Parts: sequence; C-alpha cells; structure tokens
Amino acid sequence: MASTRNSYHFDFIKAYGEDIGGADVVFPLDDVESIEINGKRQRGYCGHVGETGKSSDGLYYRIHLSDYTFWVDPADYHDLMDFLHERQKAAIEVVKQHQAERDAYDQRHAQQLLTGVTSDPITEDIYWCYIQGSPDANLQKKFTKLTAAIAKKCEEHGGRLYKTAAKSAKYAIMADYRYYTDDDFLFRRENGYKVVTLEQAVAHMGLQKLWDDSEIQSRLKEHAEFLARPRQTHGTSITLTMPDISPILEEREKANAPQKTERVKYPPRKPAAYTPPAEKPSAAEAKTPIEPVDTMMKAYQKNPTGYLRQMKIMKVLAPILCTLSAMLIPVSPFAFAALYLVGLGLSTMPRTFNEKKSEQSITPIYKRKAVIISFVFLVSWFVFCMSAH
Repeated sequence: MASTRNSYHFDFIKAYGEDIGGADVVFPLDDVESIEINGKRQRGYCGHVGETGKSSDGLYYRIHLSDYTFWVDPADYHDLMDFLHERQKAAIEVVKQHQAERDAYDQRHAQQLLTGVTSDPITEDIYWCYIQGSPDANLQKKFTKLTAAIAKKCEEHGGRLYKTAAKSAKYAIMADYRYYTDDDFLFRRENGYKVVTLEQAVAHMGLQKLWDDSEIQSRLKEHAEFLARPRQTHGTSITLTMPDISPILEEREKANAPQKTERVKYPPRKPAAYTPPAEKPSAAEAKTPIEPVDTMMKAYQKNPTGYLRQMKIMKVLAPILCTLSAMLIPVSPFAFAALYLVGLGLSTMPRTFNEKKSEQSITPIYKRKAVIISFVFLVSWFVFCMSAH
C-alpha cells in the first residue's frame, strides 16, 4: 500500500545545485508540480525520481527530484520512496494533459493562420496606433526602417505612433505573423483597440517598398505547418527522462515478503558534529613568540612618542637630502645618485609606518606614484649628467 505521508524534515537539502541546509518539506496534495520548503511553495516537479545510494558518512540516503536532492533519514526512506513513486505517476499524467492541451491549442492556431485572420476596417484612426511585437530576428533592420517610416506617416497625418499600448491609441498593429490568429486579435479588441496586421497597415500607408509581404506569407505558412505537424509517439522529452522505479520497489517488496508485515523503523541518526580544524596560534597566544618581530613596530611600541617624532623628522629630512644631492652633480654623478636614493628611501618610511600601524596591507614601493616620479627624475638627470661629461 502506497504511503500517504506528504511532509518530512530533511537535515540537508540541495536546491537547484545550491545547499540550503535543513528544512521542513511538504509535497502539496493539490499540486503534483509544486513543493513547500519551510512554508514557501515553489516549483517541485516529481516526474523524475532518482537515487544515488547513501551519503559519504553512511547516515542518509540521497534521493533526487528534477531540481532537488534530499538527504533522507533511513527511518523515512521507505515512506518517502513509496509516496514519490505515486507522485511520479501523477506528475507524468499532468505533463501528458498539458501536452494534449498544448497540441489542441497549436492545432487551432494553425487552422486560424492558414484560414486567415479577420482584421478590422482601416480608417484615418490608423495614424493613432502602436505596434505589437516584432518579426523574425533577421528582419530587424528592415523592421526598424519601416517603424520609423510609419512614425513619420503618423506625424504627417496629425497622429502618433506610440511605443506601447497607450490609451490614446486607436489601432494595434500586429507585427509578429505568429500571432495572426483570431484568438490574439480578439484579446486586443477586448482591450479597446482595432486590430490589423503589419502588412495591411503598410499597404494602407503606401510603404510597400520597405516591406516584402510575400516573404511574410511564406513564413506564416511554414509556421502553421509546424504547429499542425503530427506529434511523435514517444511524447515530450521530459517524459523520456523519467525513470520508472516500480521494478526497484517490486524487488524490495519480494525481499521483505517473508518478514513481518509491519515495516521496521530505523532509529533516527544524526550526523556527527562538525569540528573545525584548529587555527594556527598567533604570536601572542603561542608559547614561544614568532620570529622575527617587525623591527619598525617593535621600535614604535618601545617608544611611541620618540618614534613618531622620528617619522616627522624623516618627512623633512628626505627632501633636504634629495636637494643637497644636486650639489654633488659637478663633483660626481654617482655620489649624487647615491645620496638621492638615500633621501628617496627615507621618504617612504612614514607611509610604510602608517600602513602598518593601521593594519593595512603595505603598498609596494614600485606602486607608489611619488617614488616612481622621483626615480624617473633620478634616472633622467643621471643620464643627462653623464652625457654632458
């Protein structure tokens, strides 16, 4: 006898490829194509039911639907599989019903396309209109030019081509030949518009040079024949991917036949608590400090006031050294370069100290704009001095 239980709690669920943890799940009896997770109803098609054995820790069975994977407690396994098997059969029948309705819809529209749609008579109100839809992608360039020409015609006749279905529009011009059906035209009329095809509007406005009516009629006929084609006997692709689990259930029932009729309930088991790996101890927590200690911060911690004063002195001293190095140019360009590099190095220390103090990542020397500009100046001036000698 199939299980009627439709609500379960799963410790682990994967939905659309993403882990969502544990949740209470209900399979609504009034809709076999939906599912409720923590009270929120969403799509949950059960036409495909699969199983990939137990989880890596051996505590759960992994059960798959089309878009979900459930880690099922062994105590719930038999009830859930019985229920999903029956739900699978119902879901397949619903798909067949949807397909039959779609086939009837396509057949009716194919007949309407081939018979020809009944349009409204065209009056001067056609120049107050909007265009509904668009033709095939490879006709978009022509369609764009045609739309601009229709807009110009509307302005010349004191009207307007609206971008959408505005209240002031009188006509709806259907531009997609796939919707040249009485059903679609009736829907526009019920919304207060007179309805014509794009080709009829083009003929009335004298824009035939911009649009090929015969090409549209040829495509319309091809589309109608496509809708009216006989369906393949094996049904839709979704039914082909739905494995039947009834043989598995029959084998299980045979194996359990000699046993008691009352099903054995497995005691619920919970996964072992996850213990994260121990973090690497910091220098302050470790028994022995981590070496080497940053000399700059060590000096600051030893004498904060004195070190801050030292940084201020470096800000002043660095440009002075760079300026004094210019005096060495007549004596030796190499001495000039050496002293200039010393001053340039001292100029970087205050920024490095501030970044370390605020626990920011240290900006590399070669990424500092001031250093790059100063270094380029040094190289250029050194080359100039050497060439002058």
